[in-house]
Parts: sequence; structure tokens; C-alpha cells
Amino acid sequence: MSEVINHKCPFCGGSLEFDIGSQMVKCPYCDNEFDPNELKKNEGDLSVNDEQI
Repeated sequence: MSEVINHKCPFCGGSLEFDIGSQMVKCPYCDNEFDPNELKKNEGDLSVNDEQI
């Protein structure tokens, strides 16, 4: 069984979704894209409005 990790966009706080076509994690609200490997590496470092997510 695979692990599910939910990330919030560091820019707008929206829930990020994996885009199969681009192999990137995207925010459907502000259209920012993130490398999934970078998100995994920086899991504890993302914050929105100085709050840890």
C-alpha cells in the first residue's frame, strides 16, 4: 500500500495535487508547481503565514 502525504501550497494554503502529465505537484488555486522530490525533502519547512503546515 502506498503512503499518502497531504501538502498545502506555501503561497495560498490550498491543497496540492499530483499532475500525472507533468509529474509535478500543482496547486489548483494559484497554479504554482512544485517538484515532488523537493516537497518530500522539505516536508517540515513549508509554512503559510508563519504557521507550520
